[in-house]
Amino acid sequence: IQLIAQIYHISAHYPNGILLWSLGGALTAYLLDSEPAMAATLLLAILWSGMESLGFDHVHGGFLLLWAACAFYVVQKGWRITTHLACAIFLLWSLFSFMAMNHGSDVYDFFLCQLYVSLYGAIFLASLSIERGRLTAYAEMLRGYAAIGLFAPFYFLTFSPAYSPRQWLNPAHALLTILAAAFIIATHITYRWRQSVARLASHRESSWNYLTWGVVLVALIFAVLVADIGTHHVYSTPAAIAYNLLFFGAVVWFVVAGAARSEPVLVNTAFVFFGVWLLTRYFDTFWTLLNRSYFFMTGGVILLLGGYFLEQQRRRLVGPIKTQQEPRAAV
Repeated sequence: IQLIAQIYHISAHYPNGILLWSLGGALTAYLLDSEPAMAATLLLAILWSGMESLGFDHVHGGFLLLWAACAFYVVQKGWRITTHLACAIFLLWSLFSFMAMNHGSDVYDFFLCQLYVSLYGAIFLASLSIERGRLTAYAEMLRGYAAIGLFAPFYFLTFSPAYSPRQWLNPAHALLTILAAAFIIATHITYRWRQSVARLASHRESSWNYLTWGVVLVALIFAVLVADIGTHHVYSTPAAIAYNLLFFGAVVWFVVAGAARSEPVLVNTAFVFFGVWLLTRYFDTFWTLLNRSYFFMTGGVILLLGGYFLEQQRRRLVGPIKTQQEPRAAV
């Protein structure tokens, strides 16, 4: 079709060809009840969205309609592998949207990272409220991908750049403020709901203590977010220090929460991002503090020993979780 269109110089919006292809795949998946066809449809949909976002520099909201229809059908059918694919594709769509929105501006980069922290934080909290029946496994899966979507932009907020004064972005800042408020409200509702569940199951009451610290952490994160975006000033080093401290607090919280909830994916995600964050600070903060040769030899030994210690701690936390999950899987 594309060859004929080129031969006869037919003018068309070329991503629409991929859209028609993906719609045909969706129809095939529905009519034949085919998981491979649905997986192919999701891959075609993200290809369509990538062409729209990166080729025409706009957030491609139309993708969400097709993705939501496919994701709903996948969950209804209980196709776990395709559910993983749908979640990963949503993360990829978020990346495409980020690249389409930033317009090469450092100001937008950091603003969008703040926005994504809010968005994926809200998704993570929402997943805590849908643990009922067969949705429990999908909620756990959703939390794993939401944790990745939260930590990735949070990591970029930990840098300390020197930019020109930012411009006042009224609509964008208003949207972020609304999301921040919704995030905090959702946290409070989830916390109260979990408290009621914990009271009904008193033998597990101690495992819910991490929610109290979660509420405090969320409040601190958004206090820094609002303070940072509510000014006309340069993104400052004190703000970066605050983000680094909160990032470390979030890592600790996810490790504790993952252990308490018997969800190794949260523990593993937190350890991975902690390792990336630690290496980043190692190179960009301490590069000139000591003679480089001695520093790197000493620092290398410390990192090796620290990595071994962290891996042992991770295995100690994840091991009991897997042991508990094996009898459950057998049942």
